[in-house]
Amino acid sequence: MVYRCRDTTHHRHALPGALAIPEGACRIVDHRAAPGACTPSRHKEAWGGGVVGPGRGQTKKLLKKYVGVAGSPIDIWHHIHSLMGLRDAARVSSVSRSFLRSWKSYPNLIITSETLCLKGGEYERSLKISRDLARNTNSILQKHSGEGVKVLKLQINDFPRFSTSRDLNRWLRIAVKPGIEELDLWLELHSRDAAVYDFPCSLLHNGSGKSIQYLHLSNCAFRPTDGLVCLRSLTSLDFFDVRITADELGYLLANSVALDKLRLVFCHELVFLKIPSLLQRLSHLIVNCCENLEVIESKAPNLYSFRYIGDQVRLSLGDSVRDFEIGASGSDFVHYACENLPRMLPNLEALDISSRYVKDTPVIPNKFLHLQLLCIGYFMPDYDYFSLVSLLDACPSLETFVLYVDPERVEQESVLVDSSRDLRQLPGHFHRNIKDVQIFGFCSARTIVELTCHILENATSIEWLTLNSQFFG
Repeated sequence: MVYRCRDTTHHRHALPGALAIPEGACRIVDHRAAPGACTPSRHKEAWGGGVVGPGRGQTKKLLKKYVGVAGSPIDIWHHIHSLMGLRDAARVSSVSRSFLRSWKSYPNLIITSETLCLKGGEYERSLKISRDLARNTNSILQKHSGEGVKVLKLQINDFPRFSTSRDLNRWLRIAVKPGIEELDLWLELHSRDAAVYDFPCSLLHNGSGKSIQYLHLSNCAFRPTDGLVCLRSLTSLDFFDVRITADELGYLLANSVALDKLRLVFCHELVFLKIPSLLQRLSHLIVNCCENLEVIESKAPNLYSFRYIGDQVRLSLGDSVRDFEIGASGSDFVHYACENLPRMLPNLEALDISSRYVKDTPVIPNKFLHLQLLCIGYFMPDYDYFSLVSLLDACPSLETFVLYVDPERVEQESVLVDSSRDLRQLPGHFHRNIKDVQIFGFCSARTIVELTCHILENATSIEWLTLNSQFFG
């Protein structure tokens, strides 16, 4: 490794993605000066009449300013290498000894079909991609020392046809070490009856789990025991089709006091979900399609946002929730929400409800005093949309109202068929704060037109009205 200056006036056209260093800055070149090459003694004038020597403090200042790191040449090469994508980092390691040394501690191991540029479509091609992905993953991790890994993302296709549980355990043991911050394991099973991978929770013991901030697992079993896993730095937990019981999840949450976001999708072994009060930083909770879930109870004092898709469950979330979104697949959640949410969530500011099993909107005993955004839709074919006026009445602070309609499912009389009938009206029901109204899937169904005319006549502050005939399903 030698220090050389480069006359930047001779090199105006940098390669795309190359490090841009302004004129007057020192560069480092990983080869010896060839005869006749540019040297400081030959180009003092190009550097403003002075030369920055490798032993002077000014070199470190320039490197700190333009490269972002100061230190030995090895540190600088390692920093530059860490900024490259996986494919580029692997390529340059084959042409540079410095980069080859750096490759053994490359920090961002994102090994997916996309980062390796593996593309395909038909079945045979997809199998070839899965095989190549498994081979490349094994080759990359075998050449890595396991030290310095900050991010590990593995995409495993057609498991366990091309990579077995023993392979996964070996790869994880190489990279999951103290200091790792992100662990993302995305498994796609070869068939429905394929063996489920049992994630080795012992990997997260002995300090390896203490630095993890983001953990995402899919299509595997995760079986922590009390006291085994400590994820004190974990801020985001994402489980997709993970086999884990309520008690096991409780052990995990009890040791994840820094958790900010929790997402659970297709976790069918969960019967109840209890969030302890010690998760004081938890602000976002997402629970989707956990088909055996019956109870969701949260004592997290600062929970801000809750998202849920599935059958109706018993909810207890506390009064800190401001943003509530629910899609009830097999029940009428609109009635439940209108009757219970104003009391359960008195500080609610945004509400999004979709349910296909609603025939009308009930009379609401209490008001959503702080609600500013209401999104609602996807009802029964004969739903009386004009009945939504009672819901608008219960939201005195509402500013934005969004309605979703599936026009192909609407089974109502069109105002174009019989225009002689008068439209229903509810005079005196003013909505003084509504400014923005959006109706997607708008059609000529009588109750939809009645609701639209009512809003135009009684929303005294309306600024925007969007009637979009396109359905966003």
